Amino acid sequence: MSPFGSFKDTQLNPRSWNATQALADKFWARWSTEHRPLLMPRSSSNSQHKNLKVGDIVIICDGTMPRRVWPRGEVTEVHPGPDGRVRITEIRTATGLVRRPASRLIAITTTD
Repeated sequence: MSPFGSFKDTQLNPRSWNATQALADKFWARWSTEHRPLLMPRSSSNSQHKNLKVGDIVIICDGTMPRRVWPRGEVTEVHPGPDGRVRITEIRTATGLVRRPASRLIAITTTD
């Protein structure tokens, strides 16, 4: 028996590989729609969440990214709305600077 993760091309069955990939796709789709929203703070007029600040580390939620892809970055600039809440952020990622709405970010660590 081969060690875990060590496979030869002759050991891979295309049918089981496709079934495994389909199952992983279903899991990712369900996780993205059911669990990921719980990680993102929802604001209402009655509750106040912490604003993102420069230096915070975040995960960027993007529905177009394939599974297992979790772009992370550091907030480099914040743009508050008229109410004082941060609405738009600029984030430094491994691939460069991106601008994203604060509602599509999950804060991992915050600077206090």
